[in-house]
Amino acid sequence: MKPWTGHLPITRIVVFSILNRATTDESDFSRDERVLCTACEFWAAVSTDELHAHLGSQPQDRLRAAAFALNSLGAVVLAQAILAGLRELRKLNSQKHRDEYVAGLQQRLRATEESVDVLIGLFAERCISVPPPVQRATTDAPISGGVGSWGDAAVHGKFGARDSAKLKHRCLH
Repeated sequence: MKPWTGHLPITRIVVFSILNRATTDESDFSRDERVLCTACEFWAAVSTDELHAHLGSQPQDRLRAAAFALNSLGAVVLAQAILAGLRELRKLNSQKHRDEYVAGLQQRLRATEESVDVLIGLFAERCISVPPPVQRATTDAPISGGVGSWGDAAVHGKFGARDSAKLKHRCLH
């Protein structure tokens, strides 16, 4: 199994933009933005052998959320494997057996034939082109912008229009 090199550039750009918005105390994130962040966090944990730490003391909740997120972006086989793993995990009584099962589950998930990083990248690009949730203003002036404009601004501002077009092309082909 070859080492994971991280999320695709388009994914990193979109997630970085979402995280920047989160640091400004903005709490209105779209369903797609939440799905993207959940999928990225879970897949990074699987790909870097950190699934056990990621799941923490409430593995059922995180596995359920990951299955929903991955199914939403098209990684159906992976989502089904997670749900099957969740059913098996519930049957185990000792922490030792649960830890061993999670380690095996991580290896099975990493061996998937689905192109998870590509699916996440395509979903990330979709987040750029969908308007964000309605923002509340303290004045009557409309708030301009949206995911399309902040996403493109983040892409173009950091990499320039020509380079961002190359990034998008590489993620899609």
